[in-house]
Amino acid sequence: MPTPDFILRLREHVGHDLLWLAGATAVILDDDRVLLVRRADTGAWTPVTGIVDPGEHPATTAVREALEEAGVVVEVEALVRVHVIPPRTYVNGDSAHYLDHVLRCRYVSGDAHVADEESVDVGWFSLDALPPMSDRMLARIDAAVSFDGTVDLDGAEGVASPRARDDVATIPRDHYRQLLLAAGQDLAGASAIEIATTGAFGGPGPSTTMLVADAFAVEPVAATELVEAYLETLRHRCAERGVSAPSLDDVVSGIARDHHPRCHARIDVDALAEHLRATVAPQTIAMHPRHRAAVLDGSKTVTVRWREPIAPGPATLTFDGDERVRVRVRSVERVALAGVSPAAVHAEPGTDMREYVDLLRSRYYPGMPVDAILDVVVFALDAEPSP
Repeated sequence: MPTPDFILRLREHVGHDLLWLAGATAVILDDDRVLLVRRADTGAWTPVTGIVDPGEHPATTAVREALEEAGVVVEVEALVRVHVIPPRTYVNGDSAHYLDHVLRCRYVSGDAHVADEESVDVGWFSLDALPPMSDRMLARIDAAVSFDGTVDLDGAEGVASPRARDDVATIPRDHYRQLLLAAGQDLAGASAIEIATTGAFGGPGPSTTMLVADAFAVEPVAATELVEAYLETLRHRCAERGVSAPSLDDVVSGIARDHHPRCHARIDVDALAEHLRATVAPQTIAMHPRHRAAVLDGSKTVTVRWREPIAPGPATLTFDGDERVRVRVRSVERVALAGVSPAAVHAEPGTDMREYVDLLRSRYYPGMPVDAILDVVVFALDAEPSP
């Protein structure tokens, strides 16, 4: 492996003395396979590895090395392990001590190939049929595949390891939501079922399936909260891109189809699917807190939305905090903003529509154009609010 220029410059001053260096290992996953390279110096199969340049973030190193060594574009999903590699002395007498950062990466694009002189071969391998590898490299792959939301500190002295693979109940629940809502892809041209089942925007693929299933194993409500947050955000992203968002059934189908054998607990997928259909509202509608009382006493039964795809059927209204109100959307009518009238939006007769539109823009949709199409959503209270 070529020695980085900054290390060569350091060696001019320290000679063969021990250097403390940072490294990054990119475990690149694509469904149930991992990308490996065969090193030119040792002939060993390993994940993509590299030395962190001065001032560079280890995650940036992982992305850079993946492109430079294997010709693929990846997205870093998480830091999964930090460990100290024992000191080693090279054939030229140089000594080095590495702090390695193992990063779980998602394959995005590119045909894997030998892209520089550091490798002699590159290939995708099933996680169930890996080539002969050293235990230390297998440990890095295992850390990425089995990642449960906590970083493996590899027995750091005096530090209690947060790792708890045999106790999924300790996984921070908010990790699920953050991981899904941080994801993003260009959805243009994708169908609803493709979005839900192929992993676009964090849609159910093996990793998402594992998250939902693990949450279900911990506490069913955790799976409910995860999928509700996913659907709500996904609908907004799909609306922005002008594509249809997947339904709850699409998501459930994706989870069932892509159920992964490496889930941390044994999951009854049929039971999980039944639970989600029974508990997850197909759509969530955020309401201003000032409308709460009118909604609860039944005097407010209409809301006007822009670029928020809502369909007739069950729905959940949310206010500030965690309060949720179950309703049933009875109808959705489309009205052009330019031709809006009191009757069209179920407003009181004589309402100043110019003031109405200005308020709609300033309070809810600052970027709404004059040729916008509004959705007038009529709903009925379906159940008492639940905490």
